[in-house]
Amino acid sequence: MILDEYLQGELTPTRLQPSWVTPQKYVFQADDGGLAILDTTTNLINILVTNHTLRQLNVRGYQCSHDLKYVLFKHNVKKTFQKSFTAFYTIYDVENDHHMPVKLKDSLKVQRTRLQYAAWLGNTTTLIFVADNDIFVRQSPSTEEDIRITTSGCENNIYNGVPDWLYQEEIFTIPEAIWSSADGTHFMFALFNDTQVGMMTYPWLSSGALFAGSGYSAGSYFPETKNVRYPTPGTVNPEVQLWVVDISNFGAIEHVELRPPKSLNGQDYYLTSAGWVSDSNLQVSVVYMGRSQNYSVITTCSKLQNWNCIEVIKILCWDTINHLVYYLATQDKKPGQRHLYTVKDPIHDDTRKTEPQCITCDLGEALWSSRYYYINCSHFDAFITPSLGVATSYGIEFYILECQGPGLPVSGVHMHKTHSLVKILYDTRPFYTEKLQKLALPIQRSFEIPLPHGSRAQVQLLLPPSWREELRDAAFPVVVEVNGRPGSMSVSEKFRIDWGTYMSSRNDVIYVRLDVRGAKGQSKKSLYRHLGGVEVVDQISVLRYLLDTISFLDETRVGIWGWGYGGYVTSMVLGTQQDVFKCGISVSPIADWLYYNSAFTERVLGLPAENYKGYVEADATQRARLIKSNSFFLIHGLADSTAPYVHGVQLAKSLTDANILYRYQTYADEGHDLNGVLEHVYSSMEHYFAECLSLDPDDTKPDVDQNMVPAE
Repeated sequence: MILDEYLQGELTPTRLQPSWVTPQKYVFQADDGGLAILDTTTNLINILVTNHTLRQLNVRGYQCSHDLKYVLFKHNVKKTFQKSFTAFYTIYDVENDHHMPVKLKDSLKVQRTRLQYAAWLGNTTTLIFVADNDIFVRQSPSTEEDIRITTSGCENNIYNGVPDWLYQEEIFTIPEAIWSSADGTHFMFALFNDTQVGMMTYPWLSSGALFAGSGYSAGSYFPETKNVRYPTPGTVNPEVQLWVVDISNFGAIEHVELRPPKSLNGQDYYLTSAGWVSDSNLQVSVVYMGRSQNYSVITTCSKLQNWNCIEVIKILCWDTINHLVYYLATQDKKPGQRHLYTVKDPIHDDTRKTEPQCITCDLGEALWSSRYYYINCSHFDAFITPSLGVATSYGIEFYILECQGPGLPVSGVHMHKTHSLVKILYDTRPFYTEKLQKLALPIQRSFEIPLPHGSRAQVQLLLPPSWREELRDAAFPVVVEVNGRPGSMSVSEKFRIDWGTYMSSRNDVIYVRLDVRGAKGQSKKSLYRHLGGVEVVDQISVLRYLLDTISFLDETRVGIWGWGYGGYVTSMVLGTQQDVFKCGISVSPIADWLYYNSAFTERVLGLPAENYKGYVEADATQRARLIKSNSFFLIHGLADSTAPYVHGVQLAKSLTDANILYRYQTYADEGHDLNGVLEHVYSSMEHYFAECLSLDPDDTKPDVDQNMVPAE
């Protein structure tokens, strides 16, 4: 395996996100790359959009109108921050095979306008979109007349319908802040005011002399700087407002502000989620969270009560016809797995069957007839028919099951009552198995080991192709990937080909992934107000345990690395450990929590004024003096807005002040993910570990048939 095969994604199946358009129509990307539509009333699959059309625009996302006459394509995506972006949008007329680029009527650009968001409103063909932080509505695909809903949008200051930097980074899971009613006559949107939030500045070198052209003036030109509103712990946070807009009459559009409940008066708070209750346009539900993030307030707001809000104790969502709740969850003691469950709702008359039923666990009775397709699957996703209990008098009739690993992805349609397989929608195994069989890939082993205080760590080993059960005297070098961020998950049964796969395959290393206290499925209590503590100690404890119990691990050649929070943990481990790790690499690390964002830091550490000791103990720059010379490689991007480059500079300064020799590599105009220089980054990391761990890559490894596809 070569690095380019991983970086180009040649070995990993990818496809556009599927969706239910109606309770009977399911759209997905077929094996040939086109968009197909499944009609569950006939179980027939028809082509909606050809693969040629998708390739022509290099489509990265789509949304079908409810009547399936139009498809809205998203393409030419440019990332703004971690989740937010701008993109071109094109409306595709299915019946006439016609493309209509979306652009503002008054836009100077001839072809398209770069938009921050675009979507159909509810079940209509009315288009809503955001440009330059303002919201616009277009009544139909065929018109170019735009109705401007907001006018306050201002770069870096006011955001309408899209989240600002903090909300897209830490609060929302989606890059938009618009919620449409099902009938498309109303929508709700959030406004974020960052005017008082502190500014983070970084240099942008792409504006140097080479790009200045005739405008360059000798002696007066320096690279420009870019700015991001970046709140740090204890400083001013963005303000948020929530509005409902009634567009049932385009001649008299109404705006109503939804006020937060009185219990939040005079306090800082976050808007965490919002949505419409059922399929009506009469009621919304909103969830707020105090700035301390240790309590939430759930409200409903009704049009019949002039949008006044009352607090609600609990919200339940279920299929009221069949009295079933569907959900995804892990299996007991196997947090790396993900399965589909159902449970009877509490109002069901039959009290004998109230225990949850796992549909996909161990391919038991429910899926026994379709076990051939899911035999190597323990990580599932599911797509349930929309409008629970409303679409038909029968409630849910079908669901889509998607196997995501550890085997190659496959997806099928199932009957809700019998769970029997109706039809396979796509199967990536025939094509990708042939590709993978030409490579010698590592063997995957997952297990758990004990931790202090009764906890258990999840461990995943990638054993190189040359490893054999009988070669117990062989000693393989070890590379450990760490994350440690509260709620993160490194050990998963989902299929993946990543840098760890490459390193194990090419360099004969045993690659280790760990989930310790604080990870998803583990208690986070021990991390509260104490970052850089137990998650660091646990990494060392787990490695000591592995080195003591597994004979083929070379204890003299162990490296560690991490990205972001994992980079922070790496530096803390190297500043704490006692000769367990020979060297480590921190990529885009956090160093001093006073310079990290307010939402995450205060959630875990609290305010600096209330927990100063916790901030000092969690500061990686305080441990830097304990890192051994020539054992640390620091990588950072100057345009990193997630963990600003000041973290890397602070860490480097502390190492320098302690007279410690280290390697430091920085990338101009690159953000947290270093997307533009990944080949250089991974090649540099491989070269560093090759020197430190005395690796001997072999480009002429023979194929090993029994190890072609990672196994459990």
